[in-house]
Order: sequence, then structure tokens, then C-alpha cells
Amino acid sequence: MPESSNYSGSTVVMEMFFKAIAQFKPDLIIISGIHTLEFQNKEMRLEKLRMIRRNLLQVSSKTPIHFELGSLADATFMFDILHRVSWRCNSIG
Repeated sequence: MPESSNYSGSTVVMEMFFKAIAQFKPDLIIISGIHTLEFQNKEMRLEKLRMIRRNLLQVSSKTPIHFELGSLADATFMFDILHRVSWRCNSIG
């Protein structure tokens, strides 16, 4: 499957996830798997982080968000995560 197809598929899943959050209005949101973006090219992972950030802006500030992160070897990518999306999380594990 071409890389662009993988990108489109994962983007659709993320959009569906955030739409479900808006409808369901959960007491807590747990986001995991961001660390798996480390193995994608920089442009793709930055676009996905931007999309996550845009969607997090739509979540009520009263809803706590936990980021579950796996091991990261790329310090630049870790900085990108901290800079772009961790501002909205209440906890990181």
C-alpha cells in the first residue's frame, strides 16, 4: 500500500476518534500511539501532530487528557510532541 494511502487511512481514523469524543463527551481521554509516528517521515508526523493539536482545541478544557507514550529515540520528535500537543495533557505516562 502506498505511503499516502496509509496516511489517509490513519487520518480518517483520527478524525473519527475526535468526532466520537465530541458526541460522547467522555470523563477522560487517553491518547496513545503517538510514539509510533517516530518512524514516519518528518513532514507526515508533523502534519499528524498538527491535526491532533487542532482536534484537541475542540475538546472541553474540563475533560482531562492523558498521553500514553512509548519509548522515543528521536529527541527532535520528542520536542515536537511536547511543543505541539503536550500543552493540553493533564498527565503523561
